Amino acid sequence: MIITAKFSKRKLTGLILVVLVCAISIALFITGCSGDKIPDLSENEARVAYLQSLGWQVSEEPVKTQQVNIPEQMNDTLAKYNDIQMQQGFDLNEHLGKTAMRYVYEVTNYSNTTGDVFATLLIRDGKLIAADLTSWDADGFCRPLIETQN
Repeated sequence: MIITAKFSKRKLTGLILVVLVCAISIALFITGCSGDKIPDLSENEARVAYLQSLGWQVSEEPVKTQQVNIPEQMNDTLAKYNDIQMQQGFDLNEHLGKTAMRYVYEVTNYSNTTGDVFATLLIRDGKLIAADLTSWDADGFCRPLIETQN
């Protein structure tokens, strides 16, 4: 059995163009390029604006800034922290052995505690690689920053 189809050059070009557009769209969807929701956070104003876009009122300047070295291997403490990150779509396994900047901002509108609450952003090459909400009180906590209700 032989099946044949006749296409003009114009129809064939159109078909190839449609297939190419579909392939590019699928690739962008899979890699997340079409929905990149997190902006470049190299500058303080961008970090504050990002936190505010999540509904958090924070100090205009970080209360702590430091360069951190992410261990080359995952230990128990880092694995527990990475579990929190994976809930938000981050994975520190991709950054083991690298350095990043840690920015800590005081959150002023967290309503579920009487103590101080801080938002921590871990930034590498302007990109957010980890984030959390932390209370350093005796009965403190460490929670995901994203999709956390205040």
